Order: sequence, then structure tokens, then C-alpha cells
Amino acid sequence: MRNLVVVRCGSASLHGAWLDGDWDSRSFDMVCSYYDEAAFHAHETRPGLEAVLVKGGKWDGIAATLAGRPDLLAYDRYWFPDDDIAATLDDINRIFDLTQFFGLAVSQPALTRDSYFSHVHLLRCDGFLLRFTNNVEVMVPCLTRETLLACLPLMGLSKSAFGLDWIWAMLRPGANQTAAVMDAVAVRHTRPVGSQLARTMDDAETAAERTRLLDMAGISEPPYCFCYGGITEAGRKTKSKAGMGWVIWKNGRRHAAMSPEPAKLRKDAFKALRRHLLYRMDNRQIILPASAGGGPQR
Repeated sequence: MRNLVVVRCGSASLHGAWLDGDWDSRSFDMVCSYYDEAAFHAHETRPGLEAVLVKGGKWDGIAATLAGRPDLLAYDRYWFPDDDIAATLDDINRIFDLTQFFGLAVSQPALTRDSYFSHVHLLRCDGFLLRFTNNVEVMVPCLTRETLLACLPLMGLSKSAFGLDWIWAMLRPGANQTAAVMDAVAVRHTRPVGSQLARTMDDAETAAERTRLLDMAGISEPPYCFCYGGITEAGRKTKSKAGMGWVIWKNGRRHAAMSPEPAKLRKDAFKALRRHLLYRMDNRQIILPASAGGGPQR
């Protein structure tokens, strides 16, 4: 297998459903990195599925898991979902297939319209295969090996990884369009955003982590989130940031009734439209300093 799924697991993890179906048809291996000892001891191994016990948060735990197993850094692409994501084996195969087909350095599946969400631009949009973005969330990112290796040292410094959602999307020039949210495959986020993290960190701690990671990348403050183009289901390319703002707003209004947070969705969709129309996107390419991972190869 050339792809690897690494999921940080607790006792309420939904990853068991990802294993249903024709396991031999998968395009990935999978590592369950347990932070819960009881869940680890209840794990049932099968070919291509491993379990490790690593205490800590999601991203420092992922960094520790990979550091303890150098062989796990030999895959081509990696998916790092939260354990409260409802998905299928076919969904995961499709995430990797689309990431490879479109040559994406960092990507994520869209979130279904009945998902709890942080950023409205990451909810599924009608009529699109994918949309290019400057923000790929830490909830369900898919990274190439090159992107992972560039960011891995930063992951080890953070439980929340807040800040990485911009950093890994800015490691390439924006014109290359190598960061995207993929509407052709959608997964459901089943719990309110931050509910698990809030058990171990407060808002001040997560904000401090975000500031520290952004500072290390030379970003003075969190950028605005944008989609600045996309590919439609008919194969047509669009490069209009303003046009993508209208798409996000229309989808938010059309599907608000399906959301567990309809008022938030309507409000955030309008704010996204205003942002896409009135504000500029930071198109910088960032190079991480050697102390933070050395940056990607040019």
C-alpha cells in the first residue's frame, strides 16, 4: 500500500465503521494510535491494521507515533482524521484517489451538510469536484509525504495543531493550486467542534499554540480563509475568488435546515461571502525554517 491512515483513537472512536466492506479492496494501511488504554487493549488486529498506545493529544500523539516507527514515513500519502468522523472504506479510497489524481499536496474531504463545523467553506458545495483553498482543517487533512515531513516537527509541538491549517496550505505558491477541499467525497463530523479538545485545553492554550506555530512560519496573524477557484462536476475550471464566495453563500442558505447549527451556518455563509468580495488573500509561499522542519523541496 502507498497510502496510510493514522487515527488517534479513544473509547468512542468511530473508526470501526471505516473497516466495513471489502477490506482487500482498500488502497491504504491503517494505524490506530490509541490515547485510551482500555480501547487499545480491546483492539482487534487484521492485516494492514496496527495498533499502538501513545498518550497525549491528537497531533503531538501523531508525531510521537510516526517518530517511533520510521518505516511509517515511507508512504506516499497520509490521512489524519479525528475519531468522530463518520466515513466508509470507499470514502477513504476516494480521498486518496482524488488527492493523487489532482496532484494535491494537502487536501481534505468536504464535510456533509449535517456536520458540526468550524469553517463554512469546508462544507460540501453543489456542482463541484473540488475547490482550491488556503485553509485545510486539522480535522481531516490528507498530506503527501513531502508536506508531512515539512510539518512533522511543528506537529510535535502542539496538541491542537491550530495554525497548521494555514501553514501546510501555504507551502506552495497559490498559483499552483495544490491545496483543496474535495466536494466529490464528503464525510460527517458527528460531534460539536472542539468538544474532545476542551477536555484537555482551554481557549487561551489553543490560541497560544496557534500563535506559536504561525510565528515559526513567519505569519504574524491568522489569515482569512478563502476558496479562490475550483473544478466543477462538468470539468470546468473557475478561478474567481468572488465567484466562490457566492457559491459558498448560496450553499449555506440552501442547506441550512440540514445543519445541526443552522443559525451559525447562515451567519458564517454571509460572513464568507463578504470576506470573499472585500478582502485580499495572502498569496505568499512560506518556507519553514530549518528548526521547524526545513521546508519543502522546491
